[in-house]
Amino acid sequence: REFFALYREKLEKFRALGFHCIFIAPVAFGELPEFRKRNDAPQGLLADEGFGLCHALGIADKVYNTPFSYALDANQKIISRHSNSNAHNHVHDLLREAEKLNAVFSAAPARPLRAIS
Repeated sequence: REFFALYREKLEKFRALGFHCIFIAPVAFGELPEFRKRNDAPQGLLADEGFGLCHALGIADKVYNTPFSYALDANQKIISRHSNSNAHNHVHDLLREAEKLNAVFSAAPARPLRAIS
């Protein structure tokens, strides 16, 4: 809940950097509304009950209470990974990564960038 609140506070900064987060919840699709309400989660929330999406992306075997964040390039290749159970540090780590990636991609031809959390 704290992570999502802090993310929302920094949302305009992420957007200004061209960074978009998609969140993955370890719940069944039918449980997403309750998960979103209980955690005050933003839009861009995907269900991954059996960790199939995480397995397909090769990002995690199981996700528990520690959030994991991955930045993907335009080819869906993971270019960085973040894990920090302290919500404040995690969101600020992501913001610093977005700033760093924005600087790198600003010097290169335009490419979409997505992050999955």
